[in-house]
Amino acid sequence: ALFSTRLSAECAFTPTPYAKVLAPAAADTLTTTFSAQGGGPREGDLVFATDDPKAGNITVRLTAMGNGPKLCISASDLFAGCFAAAGILGALAARERTGLGAHVETDLFSSTLAALASVAQAAMLTGQEALRHGNAHPQIVPYRTFAASDGDFALAVGTDPQFARLCDLLGRPEWKDDRDYRTNAARVGHRAQLEAQLTALLRGRTREDWLSRLRAASIPAGPVRGPLEALESETARALNLVKNIRGVRFVASPIRVAGHEPRLEFPPKLDEHGAALRREFGLPAIV
Repeated sequence: ALFSTRLSAECAFTPTPYAKVLAPAAADTLTTTFSAQGGGPREGDLVFATDDPKAGNITVRLTAMGNGPKLCISASDLFAGCFAAAGILGALAARERTGLGAHVETDLFSSTLAALASVAQAAMLTGQEALRHGNAHPQIVPYRTFAASDGDFALAVGTDPQFARLCDLLGRPEWKDDRDYRTNAARVGHRAQLEAQLTALLRGRTREDWLSRLRAASIPAGPVRGPLEALESETARALNLVKNIRGVRFVASPIRVAGHEPRLEFPPKLDEHGAALRREFGLPAIV
């Protein structure tokens, strides 16, 4: 086989005997390793703010305010999987040119920090720990979720001209010349004051009313939906995001390649292909 996967034990994250068996791979073989923290030291008890303990023995604050909203998915697992897929594709492309295999390694700790993107970079540049802003953007104001009379929506005012249009839309043209609000830097400095005023104003209309007005003014905004509402939305239908196999509905792959329809089938049962894979790689049978 030209590709194999080196796995670590799911809970303890200690290398399995299989990793040692696969180590002396052929020159054209690609392997990949997933772990919690790579070769780094374990730093105390497992604490991870997303409730995903596999990210490692650190606390990474991806939650909102205090004990408020948090990520409801295993984000670090998904980050690591996406980074690993990109690394594997790069290694495959390199093998086409050189004929040489490679070992691709990623871990949940590194992947989580890389996914922090501008938040991590800002902390390193300023030397100050990142603050929690709930559902708000740390460096752009107003850029967060707000409550309308019948539901929440996200408002993303990313530029000063957009803010000026928002002021007109809200009937607050004087804000455009207010030194506390006229630039994004000023708005960041007066975040609490501005967001409190916006919160009071935006409660006065329905979500769809605000969204239609904001779209007409070319101000980015969108509804906050639950998973079922999003999956049954017009956008989801247009993208054909829900597939049905034997009466069971699945979320489709977000990757669409022109001229190619991906095969959709049930995943294999636990160890369904295990015996064949162990024979292929010369691994010991499970007793």
